[in-house]
Amino acid sequence: MGIKDLWDKITGNTGPKLAKASGEIAQHKVEHLDVFTAEAMVIVEIAAADVDTVLAIARSTSPGALVSDSTTVIFVPTQREVLPVKDPKKGWILPLDSEVANKLSATPGDYEINPQIAFVVTS
Repeated sequence: MGIKDLWDKITGNTGPKLAKASGEIAQHKVEHLDVFTAEAMVIVEIAAADVDTVLAIARSTSPGALVSDSTTVIFVPTQREVLPVKDPKKGWILPLDSEVANKLSATPGDYEINPQIAFVVTS
């Protein structure tokens, strides 16, 4: 627990935070990557071949990014409750936790990970 976490606990500011990416971010080039929003949900459309990359990032302790010609999505592994954010310079920053490994599959289809994030896997 860091000083900021301790301060938030003392002052009662324990609500969800915004996702943030810092430090070294491994970049993974992908052929197909689109991001859509539906109310409060961020929907990431990826190819089935790239699901293993997302799962590896979720199991990792450091952030990783999927990068296409037009879009970047940075996934930040976390066990804390944080909200997705669209950074104007970095692109989408989405939190991932161990739930992803239980819910995401390389089989084409729709996968709702939590109320904020869903994946559409295409063939």
